[in-house]
Amino acid sequence: MAFCIGSLVGIFAAWKRGSAFDSMVSPGFMALQAIPPVVIGMLILFVFGISLKWFPTSYGMPEGAILNWTSWETYSGILYHAVLPLFCATVAQIGGFLINMRNNMINLLSEDYITMAKGKGLSENRVVLNYAARNALLPTVTALSMALGMAMGGQLVVEMIFQYPGLGTAMLNAVTAATTRYFKACSS
Repeated sequence: MAFCIGSLVGIFAAWKRGSAFDSMVSPGFMALQAIPPVVIGMLILFVFGISLKWFPTSYGMPEGAILNWTSWETYSGILYHAVLPLFCATVAQIGGFLINMRNNMINLLSEDYITMAKGKGLSENRVVLNYAARNALLPTVTALSMALGMAMGGQLVVEMIFQYPGLGTAMLNAVTAATTRYFKACSS
């Protein structure tokens, strides 16, 4: 989600370079990215979970709920409990994708083939989306593949804040079990 939102906002910010939107969004998301995910998670938890009481503050589904995979209540309960952790993980990463896409787009908008496309009379929307954004997306996809590994490690922090059982927790449990078995084998 952070990749999609950041890329789309980055395309628009580069297209409207120097506008009020670009002047507010780009520095705003860069400042937000500088805040550690722990702090963002605590703020989100405090505001939306504790103060406003819009969302639950812990666990992956309603307390006492029985798993019934054919029931809509099971899926809606899981999604409802996942909103805050997902929001935290998304907000913490949007800035990097936004700035990456914006900078790639600004570099490409000054290329000769973009000038040629504008000279042929193509609409500005088509030039930006079909010519510039398509080529600017390639380095951003590379950044996405590198961010996936970091997201797994960062997800553990988010899951601990929201007490949400997810892949980060499963990864921690697996590493802990493997380490314990290794040290038991070494000590005997």
